[in-house]
Order: sequence, then C-alpha cells, then structure tokens
Amino acid sequence: MRRWLRLAVVALAALGAGTAHLALAAAPEAVALPQLPAKISDQLQIEALQREIEIIRLEQELRDMRGAANSDLAKKIKQLEDMRSLLEVNAEVRQLVQAAPELDATYWRILEIDTPSPACRCLETVQVNWLGSGAQAGQATIRIDGQHYDVEVGGTVGNSRCTLQAANAERATFACGDTRKTLGLYSPVSN
Repeated sequence: MRRWLRLAVVALAALGAGTAHLALAAAPEAVALPQLPAKISDQLQIEALQREIEIIRLEQELRDMRGAANSDLAKKIKQLEDMRSLLEVNAEVRQLVQAAPELDATYWRILEIDTPSPACRCLETVQVNWLGSGAQAGQATIRIDGQHYDVEVGGTVGNSRCTLQAANAERATFACGDTRKTLGLYSPVSN
C-alpha cells in the first residue's frame, strides 16, 4: 500500500512539472515598448511634478487652516477660562463688599479700569491679515470678529469705530477714540 502511495505522489509531481513547462512555453514573450520622444517624456515629467507641487501646497494650506482653527479655539478656551475665574473672584468680592459697604465705590472703580468702551472693543479683536506694499501701500486686509475687511489708511474697519490710521508693509496702526494700537501681521503660530 505504501508503495502505491509513493508511486501516486511521484506521478503527480511529474505531471505538475510537465504542466508548468507547457505553461511557460505557451506564455508570449514581453514586447519592448518604443522609447517616448524626449519632449513628450519631459512634458509628462513636468506635469507629474506640477501635481506633486499642487498636492504639497494644498497639504500646507490645510495644515495652516487647521493650525489657525486650533489657535483660535485655544485662545477662546483660554479667554473663557479667564472669564470663569474672574466671575468666581467677582462673586467672592461682592459678598465681601456687602459686609463692608464702604468699599462699594472702590469695587466699582476697579471694575471700570479694565472695561473697554463697548464702542472700542474692536481694538481688542482686530487682526491684520495682509498689508500692502509698493503701489498698494496704505492698504490692508483686517479681521474683526471673524469678518474680513479691505481698508485703506483713514478708512473705518467695517461698522466698528476703529479706523486704520497708518499702514506700511510691516505694521498697521488703529485708532478708536483716543486709544491707538499698532499690530504686525497676524500669525496663528505666534499668537
């Protein structure tokens, strides 16, 4: 019985080797394609490189947008945490002022020091997104509360009371009432 089993295995192996040889013999030979002209080859390579550049540019733009969004979000979270702390301290101080009413005037004077005029709140939120140079000197793209405005020196930023007092390729000065603020270009990485 073992002998028959061995013979069957040898026969199957021989049959498999013969079939593989026939399959190789029947396979067509690879045909060499003609070389493309240099001009077409160069154009294809240029197009491939342009696609790669566009992909890299779009990826960078996406990273910048995500960075700006994350930066704005982190700034808002920090401002809300500061506000929560301020409200907690304010509640404690108000309770103490109720116990000592003679400090009421001092309490209200302290609160008014850091409170900007509501009309000039624009100075706190203004961002410079673009500054003109050369023939475009004195022009700027400004962002206030998520809105973008194209402004020239002397012009008002949107419907706020802030005006663009001066601008060059590096800095812009804003004014609201008697208060002035000078800023460079907004960078989500450093702000």
